[in-house]
Amino acid sequence: MHWKELLPIDKYEIYTRDRLHETDDQVLTLLYQPLIGAVALSLYLTFRHEASHDGSDSSLKTHKMLMIMTGRPLDELFQERKKLEAVGLLETYRREEDGESVYMYELYPPMSPDRFFQDDVLSVFLYNRLGKTTYRSIRDRFGLTPLPKDDEAIERVTRSFDEVFTSLKPTEMVASNHPETREVLHSNETMSFTGRNDHDTSFQVEGADFDFQALLHHLPAFVDQEQIDRDDVKTWVHRLAFVYQLSPIEMSRAVQEALLHDEKLNIEKLRKQVQLRYRALYGNEPPTLGMRVQPDHLRTMSENKAETELEKMVLFYETTPPLTMLEARSGGAKVPPQDAKIVEHLLLDYRLPPGVVNVLVDYVLMVNNQKLTQAFVDKIAGHWKRKKVETVDEAMKIAQEEYDARKQWKQAKSETSTSSFSKSASEKGNVRKEKLPKWLTEEEEEGNVQQQDDKEVEEAKETIEKLMKQYEHPAKKED
Repeated sequence: MHWKELLPIDKYEIYTRDRLHETDDQVLTLLYQPLIGAVALSLYLTFRHEASHDGSDSSLKTHKMLMIMTGRPLDELFQERKKLEAVGLLETYRREEDGESVYMYELYPPMSPDRFFQDDVLSVFLYNRLGKTTYRSIRDRFGLTPLPKDDEAIERVTRSFDEVFTSLKPTEMVASNHPETREVLHSNETMSFTGRNDHDTSFQVEGADFDFQALLHHLPAFVDQEQIDRDDVKTWVHRLAFVYQLSPIEMSRAVQEALLHDEKLNIEKLRKQVQLRYRALYGNEPPTLGMRVQPDHLRTMSENKAETELEKMVLFYETTPPLTMLEARSGGAKVPPQDAKIVEHLLLDYRLPPGVVNVLVDYVLMVNNQKLTQAFVDKIAGHWKRKKVETVDEAMKIAQEEYDARKQWKQAKSETSTSSFSKSASEKGNVRKEKLPKWLTEEEEEGNVQQQDDKEVEEAKETIEKLMKQYEHPAKKED
């Protein structure tokens, strides 16, 4: 469905907010690449090399040329572009020009290592992707050894300004009221220069799923709500609630604890309180990165259309995040870290849509005695990816086909087996039957009903034939 937003003939031009510096290549490769993947990073670097600083019409290129240069289809480029937007490396704008769409891509430099490792969103997800050992190793590569200024043996010998320079006489100074001088100096106020500005490397966490008014409602009366309802505080509240999955009630408690000995809310104290509450609930395992729910363009069901049990199941798979679905299958218990990593593996490495992941996970649980086995999951995921399964309907259909094939294979194996143990278990009725969802067994049940109906029809036909014979030869019957 990418063609609704982007076509190969659509043109684009590139603008940059800053040039890449020496450390940026390492930051992009070691810190951003594990989060966005190699293809998204390659697209970003391609844009960087194509960047034009004059903004003229001669810089316009088509997305068809971009497809040729990268060797990637347009739908994949569209998805990878969204990753760059999500982590703050790219801003996308669009204008109409002579009936054609022109996209304007504004490239942003990556965060500095210091800002990246102090960012609650990116650093936590990088930790989860790399693991403790690798994360520390990469973090230490960017570390700098501070000068031990507190050492008494070290003496500061830095020269001051007036020790190096002298004051100039009025006749030696450039006249600042000269028209040309004034024009050059005043132009500094309107130009943008190379450098690192905080707003250039920020990204948005809008907090659409967090009810900020509910947070204010749960605060006690003595708390000054005006200082909580500030834009800078709301930004951090949304970020922390997003990363650590806190409800408004839980966040209100964290705010109260951060305000325990202070009248003004300190963001650093709030961060520590949120992290302490998270560790108390879940231990030291950091939050994992997972996509949300099935994208709108891949959905086939809505609430007002879901009437049958099958349609309601499709709606559930399309509107439920994979980890939430897995948690529901565990009766609300915490999802084991290994299972969470398998789900993340399906979303990020196989790039399966969330709804398809739900069907796959549910199917594996049902046919594998409620166990998620990495090898089994990978085998199915690889097959589905090659079959280009993207919707829940397609996933349920292929799961039904695999279940039927699996059942036939088991029946054939059971018929050819001569094991006395298998025979004894069969006679005693101790063979375990898999408890499967209705949508997976619906076709089988319909087949059983059809077989029963066919049997009843045959019996009725035989009865009718007997009656007809008796009617045709009544004399023989009397004899």
